[in-house]
Amino acid sequence: MAAVTCLLKLLKNPQILLFCFLYFAIQLTIYAATFWLPTIIRKMGGLTDFQVGLFNTIPWLIAMVAMYVFSMLSARFRFQQAWMATTLVTAAYGLFVSTTGNPVLSFVAICFSAIGFKAASSLFWPIPQDYLDARVAAGVIALINSVGNLGGFFAPATFGYLSGIFSSTPARCRVVCMRSASHC
Repeated sequence: MAAVTCLLKLLKNPQILLFCFLYFAIQLTIYAATFWLPTIIRKMGGLTDFQVGLFNTIPWLIAMVAMYVFSMLSARFRFQQAWMATTLVTAAYGLFVSTTGNPVLSFVAICFSAIGFKAASSLFWPIPQDYLDARVAAGVIALINSVGNLGGFFAPATFGYLSGIFSSTPARCRVVCMRSASHC
């Protein structure tokens, strides 16, 4: 019973709720882009499944480099929250631009989105660690991770729900994008 009371107390803390919400938005965007990317690549035309798979790796390779670069920049120039906000806005904007209809522009935009949300993932975790007391940090980080990873469930569920409302995938992607951007 004491553990439940402690958990409820943590969930009433507005800062911890914000961390949960932010990580949820990051995960929501990651999954939206992950599901949307093969469709964009396929629309580029004339590609085999193997070629689609190869093109699918490009945003993630770019994002790996971006994670390193943004981590180095935030360590050198500080202001972790500003770097985090920059990456989240980049992710949301990239995801939104990916809905334009032009497959090549959409692919480039998804690359920027991947840069944003993957860099945000690496920049996120030091922020709660700085805020939290060391005695509760591990438990709260587990809570943030657990709540945030629900974005992995809600992204495809949201796409499924929105497919009943909107006939086009770009419209569904815009809704998810606006939802993610609202957390910046």
